[in-house]
Amino acid sequence: MAQTLNDFLQEPTDYSVYRLNAGERALAFVIGFVVAVIVMQVFFGNIIFDVICGIGTGIAFQPLLAGILKKRRKNKLLTQFKDMLDSLNTSYSVGKNTMGAFQDAMNDMSLQYGANSYIGLELGRINIGLANVSSIEDLLADFAQRSGLEDVRTFADVFYSVNRRGGNIKSVISETKSIICEKIEIEQEIETVTSASKNSLYVIMVMPLLIVPVTSGFMEDTSPIVSILTKLGAIVLFVVAFLIGNKITDIKF
Repeated sequence: MAQTLNDFLQEPTDYSVYRLNAGERALAFVIGFVVAVIVMQVFFGNIIFDVICGIGTGIAFQPLLAGILKKRRKNKLLTQFKDMLDSLNTSYSVGKNTMGAFQDAMNDMSLQYGANSYIGLELGRINIGLANVSSIEDLLADFAQRSGLEDVRTFADVFYSVNRRGGNIKSVISETKSIICEKIEIEQEIETVTSASKNSLYVIMVMPLLIVPVTSGFMEDTSPIVSILTKLGAIVLFVVAFLIGNKITDIKF
């Protein structure tokens, strides 16, 4: 519990913001640099130009990686939150009060995901807050705001309404859990289906690197300026096509 208390006293995680550490920044730069150098070498074959573009792309790829890791973190939190609802529903069903239900949920999630998992730390904060006579509604509202997840906000709002108005919390928690868990499962199924389209998009984007070396002989009779402009135009078109394709397959819930 001492480590949980220390985590509670520290600045809580804002899941809508992801700050890359030094290793992740280096990884993002290397990936962007290598990809840009390979593409530029295939299209232009000028090592100086390749390195310049590689440096620029390596820097530009860092916020992109931050966005990818932020989305991955939210998906993990959402999955863990769904399992937390199952635990809470079980505890309320056997007659536990709110403090006991959230204590059981913390124990269950710590066993399933670890005490330092996202949901483990959040439940640790909630339980320590309850032990210090903080309002459960305020604790859940804080978690919901930081999570940036609509399902967590819905749960916090429903819990606030039922707890303040003295409703049948066991029944409402059970119904809310069923609705939210079903919604999360549908979202995850859709994400699984669209991942196949995303993989196809990535494969298509690699094809120019295989086609250009084969067709480069057709550009030999053109002037250098026309050749450069044509290749630049092709790169821009492929980048735009990738952004549009990624936008289409990135479904917002």
